[in-house]
Amino acid sequence: MDQYQEVFCFTMDNRRYAFPLISVDRVIQAVAVETIPNSPPLIYGLFDFYGSLVPAINLRYLLNLPCKPISATDYFLVVDTPRRKLAMVIDEVDDVMVSFLHDFIPVSKIDKGLGASGFLQREDGLIVVYDLEAFISDREEDLIQKVIDSTSR
Repeated sequence: MDQYQEVFCFTMDNRRYAFPLISVDRVIQAVAVETIPNSPPLIYGLFDFYGSLVPAINLRYLLNLPCKPISATDYFLVVDTPRRKLAMVIDEVDDVMVSFLHDFIPVSKIDKGLGASGFLQREDGLIVVYDLEAFISDREEDLIQKVIDSTSR
């Protein structure tokens, strides 16, 4: 039997991306966030998620896509990273897919700068797959922590 991985697929600027399903907590309709003065463009702000403050992350910034404000038609993809829970702002929910190893194209050492762990080859095109543990850098995690710390003073 082939080995497989379940991935959560979503769309940003008509491009398809995915995170491992095991990292995804849930998807919710975008809500208003509390902007934090002088926060980096990586962070839209914070919002109350069942009694906890969760940062809403500008995924467009991380993917080098044109940035835009959060709109009512956006979604928050709530994910668990090794250090915290985050809400990635996404344009559209796509699907949960089962990816078999023979459909997965790993990123070579030459392409490591892409930040992706690989690509899913589908009949309708490629899906860029990111590993959340590697996707958010230590520097970005530190920036997120500084923003959270600044709100608790």
